[in-house]
Parts: sequence; C-alpha cells; structure tokens
Amino acid sequence: KISEEQKSEWAAIFTIFLKIPDLKVDRSVVHEEALLDSFQIICVADAATHAAGAAIYTSFKLKDGSYHTRLLLAKSRLVSATIPRNELCAILLMAELAYIVKSNSPLEPAEIIYVTDSTIALSWCLNTELKLKQFVLNCVESIRRMMSWTTGREEHDLPLFHIPGTINPADLLTKEKTLNIEDVSYNSPWQKGYKWMYQPTNAMPITPYKRLVLSSADRASLEQECQVKPFFLIPSSKANQAAITFKAQIQAIEDQLALPFPPPAAPGGEAFHLHAAKTEHLVDFIWLGWNKAIRILTYVIEFALKAKHKTHKSLTLQCMYCKDYPPLPTKH
Repeated sequence: KISEEQKSEWAAIFTIFLKIPDLKVDRSVVHEEALLDSFQIICVADAATHAAGAAIYTSFKLKDGSYHTRLLLAKSRLVSATIPRNELCAILLMAELAYIVKSNSPLEPAEIIYVTDSTIALSWCLNTELKLKQFVLNCVESIRRMMSWTTGREEHDLPLFHIPGTINPADLLTKEKTLNIEDVSYNSPWQKGYKWMYQPTNAMPITPYKRLVLSSADRASLEQECQVKPFFLIPSSKANQAAITFKAQIQAIEDQLALPFPPPAAPGGEAFHLHAAKTEHLVDFIWLGWNKAIRILTYVIEFALKAKHKTHKSLTLQCMYCKDYPPLPTKH
C-alpha cells in the first residue's frame, strides 16, 4: 500500500497529464515576416545531479528590426557523475543536437552560438593547454570536433559562451521542480525563449571564455580532472633521480630509434612515407592510461640505465648502479 501523502502526490501528477491535450506549439518556427538570411541557431545546455539537458532555438530578424525566437528541439538524459562532468555531458548533448539540426535544415544559418552556465566545463572545452583525464578528454574532443563540423570554425575558436544560470532555459530540463502545462505551453518562455534571445549577438548577456574569472573553488574542481605532472619532474627518490638523468637522453634515444628505412613506393609510382608525430613522452599516456604508462616508462628507463652500466669499465659517479655494485666484466 502507498501512504495518503503519496496518493495525493500521484493524483496531482495525473491531473497534469489530463491537461496535456491543451498543450499547443507553433506549427512553424519561421515567422512570415522573417528575413531568411538572418537565420540564427541558439543552443543552450544545463545539468544537475541526476539529469543533463539541451535545447535548440531558432531566431530570425524580422523586417521591422525585431527578432522572432522559437524552441525547435530539446532533449534530456539521466546522468550520475559529478556536477562538472554532468555539465560537460550536457554540452556534448547540445553539440550533437546542433549538428543534427544544421545537417537537416533547409536554411543555412548565418550564426550558431552555444551557451552554458558552467565555467568549469567551458574551461575544459576551450583551454587547449590543460592535460585532461581520459573521460573528460574524450568528451572535450567530441565536443570540439562536433562544434567545428557544425560551425566550420577551428577548434580553438569555437562560439561557446557562458551565461548566468538564472536565464538559462535549459534549467527547466534538469532541476527538480513541479511543472504545469502553462510552463511549457504556447507563449511560455520555454517555447518563446528568454528576452536575451531577442537581441543581437553583441548585446546578449553572454561571456566569452577569455573574459571568464574562475573562483578558487571552481579552479580546484577544474584541476581535479587534470593529469598530475609526470613523476620524473620531482626528484625525490632514486628512481625519480634516474629518470631525471635519463630525461636529457630521451631525444638522443628517439633519434637512434628512427631507422633510416627508405620510403616505400606507392602504387602510382610516387614515394610516400608516414612520419610518426613527436610526443612529449616515450610512451603514449593517453592510449595506455597513466598508471600503465608510468610502469612501462619505468621499465624502459631501468633497462637503458642497466645496459649503459654494463659498458662501464670502471666506476662512474654519474651512474646510479655503479654506486651500488661494480660494472660487470666484459667478454673478450
């Protein structure tokens, strides 16, 4: 059995369901007085503890100089990570919806802008100098790629902005609240958009990433999803000291491993060659993961130093192994 309080709660919910037939929406989002070359797509995203959502609005400038904005598409999903990660998932959902709308729109948008009220997730997306952990990195790369495909702009120049949470319409998708049909019906702010959407882009209350100021708490949350500095930068133990000694030899080893094989001939007779990209480390930290990459790098360093130690004919102060035991005799 359910309690009387639960009965009353569910009765109120079912009463709202009975009003769903009264829900009305515009058949077309294009106003009859709209200037088609002013077509603009406004994308908003938000997240909370258990949900992430995004909404897509269309905006047209009318012949009288005013603007006409309408909701085109919205979607939400359940999430269970931290709030900043959930906000990042909401931005990814927003980027996916915008790509779908752009790909299927008969009109070419003059401008596409993305907005979020999360300074942390926005910083992850637009700060290309951060060394992000795997989950956040995968989301950020997908967001950058999707937005670049949609807008045609470079990944370091994406139109992603910050907006105060109090005027973010996507808040309706994620926060726990009681909704009535009037809150989402015809002429509601949810369908018509907020007042700031009826302004030119340069007059909207949106802030670009370069002008954002993060609080100390936000900065701490941001850095929680960043990789710590490599262990060989901290000379605390013998292994770390060996790594520091070996770091100066990394470039020489890479050069020795670059075997001078001639480039193979292509089917058309022309030569082609695939060049390996220079990486910051000897092993791929992204592919292997931090712990496994550190373990493999330690084996590589240990092997190289032991191999070098075997060539010493006398004790060498610079060799950490010479300090523990003499060099091995060489065979003649």
